[in-house]
Amino acid sequence: MKKSTFIITKMDCPSEEQMIRMKLEPLSQVKHLEFDIPARKLEVFHQDEVLPIQNTISELNLSDQLQGTSEAEMPLAERLTYTIEDKREGSGAIRMSWEELSVSLPFKTD
Repeated sequence: MKKSTFIITKMDCPSEEQMIRMKLEPLSQVKHLEFDIPARKLEVFHQDEVLPIQNTISELNLSDQLQGTSEAEMPLAERLTYTIEDKREGSGAIRMSWEELSVSLPFKTD
């Protein structure tokens, strides 16, 4: 997994974030996007080369600059999965998994 950091000078509100998401999320090599709008920074977690991602961002004409690419792990939130199991009226169980750790938590509702 790689992480590429971009400074996007004209990204100053959620509408630019949405435009970037709509362009990048269809790319199969893009696995996760992290936006920092006040800092005008975008971190793209991806596989393969960054050039197709950089070209796609540049098409939006938001004054982007690639700061660098490094090896990285997927953020924790993207590696944590959960499901709701044994759903019955008023009770059930939540199964959470992270890497090789799996936990099942029963619950009841009143």
